[in-house]
Amino acid sequence: MLFELSTEPHVYDYDPIACCLLLHNINHDPARIIFDSEKVNLLCAQHTNQMKAYTVQAQEIREFYKKKYMMYSLKGVLNTSFRRDLLTLLSEDKAHYVTDDIRQLMSLPRMYHEDRILSDIDEKCNTESFTNFKLPRPNDTRSQLSLIGIHTKKSRRISKSKDNSEYFCYWFEDEDNRANLIEMDMDNPFRNIWRELVQNTITVVGTRTEHSRDQLNFYSWPTFEILDK
Repeated sequence: MLFELSTEPHVYDYDPIACCLLLHNINHDPARIIFDSEKVNLLCAQHTNQMKAYTVQAQEIREFYKKKYMMYSLKGVLNTSFRRDLLTLLSEDKAHYVTDDIRQLMSLPRMYHEDRILSDIDEKCNTESFTNFKLPRPNDTRSQLSLIGIHTKKSRRISKSKDNSEYFCYWFEDEDNRANLIEMDMDNPFRNIWRELVQNTITVVGTRTEHSRDQLNFYSWPTFEILDK
């Protein structure tokens, strides 16, 4: 059961982002505990030796998103209320946080992990715009995929646009140096088998589609099957 939210401002002994990093590391779901600042502060006190490193990492995350969204603002592409509100929040020197503040900050460790992976993909793969399209898209496209990185996401799902539950994103590089995304449910019964399987290059055949996310162009595979070779 989720902690009942208080209307009183939340006060933490450490940066709330650092608190969330600790909670993730000790296998606590931040959404279930972060709004109970008294309990969070107690847990932080029990892990004092680790909090210094988490505080440094929290500052890195803050600076990353301040710079990123400031750049978006200068380019005129700060196009969501979440990003605008987050830039305002990160630009303030706050000691007390309301519930909406904590909701935003709580999402940053997961977002940061995703953005680091996407940055790695952008460096390794050709992420320029696609120029050749086959319509209707063939259902027998064949490709060899090598794993680049994994993260989780809670929104903008390609294969289930109305589903906002958390899911896995598996990113691959194909034989043409293009980025490829395969999404998977968190409760997929075959996820452990899949996780082992993708440690090596896999050959898939199916339908792939072209997508763009924050100027990164990639393929996704809404339907596919894995071949022996």
